[in-house]
Amino acid sequence: MTVGWSAYLAEAFRSAYLAVDQGQLEAALAVGITPRRAFFRIIVPQAALIALSNIENLFIGLVKGTSLVYVLGLYDMYNDASNLSNQTNGIYQLQIFIILALIYWAFVLLIEWGFRTIAHRYQKVLG
Repeated sequence: MTVGWSAYLAEAFRSAYLAVDQGQLEAALAVGITPRRAFFRIIVPQAALIALSNIENLFIGLVKGTSLVYVLGLYDMYNDASNLSNQTNGIYQLQIFIILALIYWAFVLLIEWGFRTIAHRYQKVLG
């Protein structure tokens, strides 16, 4: 799983790097900025802003993709919901899983809000 998701993350950064106009790097070199400084001061900030939305999508996909296993030491909520449903002989099964879906939805909304806040602040810095 780690290898697959790291490949997606690498592709998000690669596509963001390619989306930045290379004329900006050429202009920086033309005014005497070193290639390394131009890369870290001009290209990377713009590429990071472009990559942020892809990283957000990957993170949400990772949360959804790992919802049936242990994640970062947290106990699996799906397993708890299944156990609770079995204890009540399936009487409240629909309600239990609707509540579980709402918890996941709230978690994804929190992730989206966090990434949107980061992107908004980052755009202010870049101008």
